[in-house]
Amino acid sequence: MERRKLQSSVARAFAPAAISNFFAIHDETKNIRDYSSFAKVGATGGGFTLSRGVHTAATFLKGPSRRVEITVNGDKNYPAATTRRAIELLFKGGRATTGSLLLEQQVEVPIGQGFGASAASALSAVLATAAAAGIKEPVTRVAYAAHVADIVSQTGLGTVSAIFERAGAGVITIPGAPGIAQFVQVKIPRGLKVVTASLAPFAKSELLDSAVLRSKANMLGEIALGRVKRTPTIEELARSGEWFADELGLETPQLKALVKIAKKEGALWASQNMIGYSIHCIVEERHATKVVNGLSKSRPKPDVRTFDFGREKSGVLD
Repeated sequence: MERRKLQSSVARAFAPAAISNFFAIHDETKNIRDYSSFAKVGATGGGFTLSRGVHTAATFLKGPSRRVEITVNGDKNYPAATTRRAIELLFKGGRATTGSLLLEQQVEVPIGQGFGASAASALSAVLATAAAAGIKEPVTRVAYAAHVADIVSQTGLGTVSAIFERAGAGVITIPGAPGIAQFVQVKIPRGLKVVTASLAPFAKSELLDSAVLRSKANMLGEIALGRVKRTPTIEELARSGEWFADELGLETPQLKALVKIAKKEGALWASQNMIGYSIHCIVEERHATKVVNGLSKSRPKPDVRTFDFGREKSGVLD
């Protein structure tokens, strides 16, 4: 008797990384026992997507049981907790057939340092998995699994919505899940680059679990949001981010030193990634090399990278 060959399906997806420069938390409706309550949970605030992010290749093989294997940048043992939770939620709500899922992810930005890597990983994973496993759900429902996983895992505050259908720069004016959150875009003049310098991961739970910090961030974030809504320009977005970071007070002496170096070397604006032990600088292209060199010489030595502003939206790749 001829053995029937098992058929596998493969799909690839991309989600851009994103940096937030100010925010206010909106999680009043959150009920950890009812994930449908997360529809209006998220954050308002400002930021921008980057030219790089997370690529996910999903291979799905139908079988009698469910098995999920995730490899991140070649590491099969990487915990990938947010992505794994997103896949579990997707399978639970998407009525997929049983089988084995292999996810291979390439993360092109620092992880855990305020680049939205967890959100981009989870979103690209669910998009690729839904395509490979034949899950016939609206794309907003697919993305909802990543949205919930990012918030429950305390790795993001609504970043999935910011990168779901948007690229470039702007502000979230109404919080919520993909398809519910609303935005105001700002125009990015030609010739601008983003230079970043990262020192170490930051546990977002440090802020999310502090009532004092949450209250302060919300007050400052609403003020900053109002400024950008009145004047929706890249200049106001960046200035409001600098003001928010200074007033919130999470910048360490090392981060303050990096901001000072960046501006000395020609950066137009520079402030802390929200939230991470990292800074981002908006730089004219002609000054980018000088800013990179200045930051690279500082001590302790940071991970310095240069990006374009993002133009590619999240989605399944052909």
